[in-house]
Amino acid sequence: MGELVGVKEEEGNLLTEEIERREECIERVKGWKVRIEHARKEIGEFVGVDIMNDNGERQESSTELQTEERAVDTEIREMEDRLLQMKARKNWLGERIKERVNQRESRLSSYRGALREVEGEVQEFLRRPPVMVSLAMGEEGFMSLPPKRRTLEMAGEWWSKEITHLQERKTEVEKEKEALEEGAKLWSECIGVVVGFEEELRAQMRSGGVGDKEVLRKQVGEMRRVIERLEGAVKVAEERRWNLLVCAVGAELAAFKEGEEILRGALGGEDVNGEGGSGSASGEEQKDVKDQKSNSLDLDPEAATSMDDTITDDGLRELENDLAREEEEFFVGGNGRRSTAMMMSMSGGVGLDREESDEEQHLKELLVDHEVDPDEAF
Repeated sequence: MGELVGVKEEEGNLLTEEIERREECIERVKGWKVRIEHARKEIGEFVGVDIMNDNGERQESSTELQTEERAVDTEIREMEDRLLQMKARKNWLGERIKERVNQRESRLSSYRGALREVEGEVQEFLRRPPVMVSLAMGEEGFMSLPPKRRTLEMAGEWWSKEITHLQERKTEVEKEKEALEEGAKLWSECIGVVVGFEEELRAQMRSGGVGDKEVLRKQVGEMRRVIERLEGAVKVAEERRWNLLVCAVGAELAAFKEGEEILRGALGGEDVNGEGGSGSASGEEQKDVKDQKSNSLDLDPEAATSMDDTITDDGLRELENDLAREEEEFFVGGNGRRSTAMMMSMSGGVGLDREESDEEQHLKELLVDHEVDPDEAF
């Protein structure tokens, strides 16, 4: 609009200049007319004078008038040529003005079209934004407004707040990820301890020293060390509130404690590494049974030895039954071995067969060595 005003102002100045030039021409024309009239008057006077004077004086006045007339005629033709040039200039200026106006209108039209297109895109964007439901702040605020009331400023401010909340959530996720990695490492250590114990037990079974009480005492001592390691892991998990790891390691710990109590009962509550057989009621019962049968057969050493083997077999069978029952309870409750398998899938730890635990397999092998049917034990 400012440029149009400038164009109009320039056009007005040109027209004013042309008007002034024409007024000047008119003034000159008027002057010439006056001069012509004056000349004609003089001519008339000279004619009257010529009539009164002699012929020589009359011829001289006519020559002067004719000369002046030719000069005026020349000036008139020059002025007419100049007027024609000025008219042509005026027409050219008019064409240029129209061309400029058309160019400006065309540009304004293209700008208006681009503005309408951008406004349409903005309205469509605000009506259907790429993030329909906020993950951090819910559907309140900007997203709850009607699309016609939404603005780009509101959208920018709203998504800036969402970015802040999402960054905070991302920080929390990173912390949780670190906690999971540490928990997976702790779980791998626990599984390593358990698997190490199982491999050692398997090696001893292959060596043929399963029925020896010294071997059983050694196994109880090893189980006590494994239990202490697992208890330390459970304590760490409880301090850091790793509930899933508490359940998984706790299940392993409970299984080992139960196995330790059963083995202690099978040994008749004897001290293992300086520890008394305090433990379970089943151990005390086994000890009482053993004492009673030993007293009744103290005169027959072979019968006593047979009775000791029977007591050991009964203890192993009871341990196996308890472990099987514990396995079933853990699977039904959704804890224990199932949680353990889930933790191991997360941490990428040692893969164990959860259809039949290693403890069950080892105990079945123990029972086979003692000529007991494993299926009858379960």
